[in-house]
Amino acid sequence: MRERLNSTPTWALLLIFWLAWAAVTFAIGIIETRDLLWSVVSAAVISLVIATGMALAIKARLRWENGALGDAPKDHRRLALKAAWKGPIPTDPELRATTLAVAQEQLRQMRRGRPLQIIAISLAVISAIGLAVTNSPGSSSCSSATSPWPSPSSTPPAASGNASLCCPNRSRCISGRAPKALEGR
Repeated sequence: MRERLNSTPTWALLLIFWLAWAAVTFAIGIIETRDLLWSVVSAAVISLVIATGMALAIKARLRWENGALGDAPKDHRRLALKAAWKGPIPTDPELRATTLAVAQEQLRQMRRGRPLQIIAISLAVISAIGLAVTNSPGSSSCSSATSPWPSPSSTPPAASGNASLCCPNRSRCISGRAPKALEGR
């Protein structure tokens, strides 16, 4: 499988990942919104970002693995990678040297990525604290604008003064009751 990934061009990996993620995000978009145009556009954009990250990450990893493995034979490559990730350390001196090179490269990659990991975790914690404090994913004062579920409060948006900003059906929100066409039903 590694040989197949090594020989696959980056654009082909990008296309494969893009198609897979586009299908998933399109299905989620249709289920959530039932809006075809929004689902297609959002699936295309979101999946392109995810697929680009995945393709570039896989190619970068294969590049450093190939650099660490050097000209080792095919069977030594697989055994060295397995030993570097899971152990045990092989007794063959040539295989042991290849395993050591892979393990040292893994350590170098982990040290290089440490600041990014700290930044990502810090942003996630700050975001979680912000969501916990505001108690909503958005900063709007109207719960119907940020959530598809009805608000637990009994005060209509018109009474709070946010009818024009919050309610998708202005005539119902301003009057606080259903439109005349629906009253008899």
